[in-house]
Amino acid sequence: MARVTDDGTVAAAVARWKGDPTYAPGQIVNGKTICGAKKRKDQEPCGAPPINGATRCGRHGAKSPAVAQKAKERVIETNARGILGRIDPEAPREHPVETLLNLIRAKNAEVQWLRSKVQALEDEELVWGLASHREGLGPEGPIDVKEHRADQSVWWKLLREAENQLANWITMALKAGVEDRRVRLAESQGGAVAGAIRQILDGLNLTTEQAALIPVLVPNALRQLTGDAT
Repeated sequence: MARVTDDGTVAAAVARWKGDPTYAPGQIVNGKTICGAKKRKDQEPCGAPPINGATRCGRHGAKSPAVAQKAKERVIETNARGILGRIDPEAPREHPVETLLNLIRAKNAEVQWLRSKVQALEDEELVWGLASHREGLGPEGPIDVKEHRADQSVWWKLLREAENQLANWITMALKAGVEDRRVRLAESQGGAVAGAIRQILDGLNLTTEQAALIPVLVPNALRQLTGDAT
């Protein structure tokens, strides 16, 4: 008898099979997964490949609406797990599509918040910033020297990086088969998170020293929501 595959997309169906093992789903013959269902003509197991995401071929039930829908869901989940492995190897795999949408939701919150910071900058602040700050006590007394130079704002750099990541993740999710409306909903929910963060920070009346920590603390906190601590 051909051995049975342990492929994740058919493992549950294989485990539930209680019939003749000769016709079990998920069998591998000559290195290829076969349908395995009993053929009426010669009573042999069907050697056709199962439909992607299903355990049987189209002739043996895989084209029915319910089975086809379940097969589609399995394919999307498998694709989503692959994407999560690239984005965040530590992300939970039990509900890969929801986990992926949560990552998009949090990343969009980061993008929206950073965009609000860039929009608040004066034009010259976008291309002219603080390069170094020496403060302390020198041979001639207290030192407080700030050096400015032409450079892109740290807010601008962080925004571009986050926007690129978000665009890549959305593209991967759509290619994986996740419905467009679910991806867009995750984006809009991320925008709501960013709005809440802005409201909280605006109401804290932070000191200059505390406000200076925002470019590091807030993006890092949002990245932790996405599992992206880099």
